[in-house]
Amino acid sequence: MKRSPFIVIAAILCLTFLACQKDTPSPSPEDCVTLTNVQLLTQKEYEIDALLRSDAGLTTQYKKGGQNTTGVTYQNLKLKFNADNTGTYTDEVGTVHTLNWSFTSTDERNMQLVIGPPFANTFIWNLVEIEGKYLHNATPYGNGLISVRYMQIP
Repeated sequence: MKRSPFIVIAAILCLTFLACQKDTPSPSPEDCVTLTNVQLLTQKEYEIDALLRSDAGLTTQYKKGGQNTTGVTYQNLKLKFNADNTGTYTDEVGTVHTLNWSFTSTDERNMQLVIGPPFANTFIWNLVEIEGKYLHNATPYGNGLISVRYMQIP
C-alpha cells in the first residue's frame, strides 16, 4: 500500500507539534472566581500610593517613596474596610479612628465614609474603582478635588 506524501508530512508535523508543546497548568478554581467589590475591598488594608490635589488653582501631589508637595505626611494614612461596613482609619499622625462606610450607588462607583471620634468627618468618594490591588477615587475637597490611588498593604 502506497502512502500519500501529504499524509506522511501531516503526521510528522502533528507529532512534532505534540512533542514541542509545553505543559501549561490548568487554572485553579480560585483563578476562575470573580470577587465582588466588597470582597476586593475587605481583603487587606490600604495605604496611599499616589495623590493629586487641586485646590483653588493650586495643584499638589504625593507619591509614595517620592515627591510630596502637599505638606501632609501621607505615609502614615491607612484604611481598613470590614465586610460589615465598619473599619479603621489611621490618620496622618498615626491615630486610629473608627470608620463606617457604604456604597451609595447601585453600581458601587460612589461611597460614603464616616470617620469617627474625636472629630467625625464624612467623605463622599466618587469615581470609585477597585481593580486588583488598587483602589481609586476622586473626592471634592474645599474649592477643588483630590484624586487618590490606594494600594493594598501586603
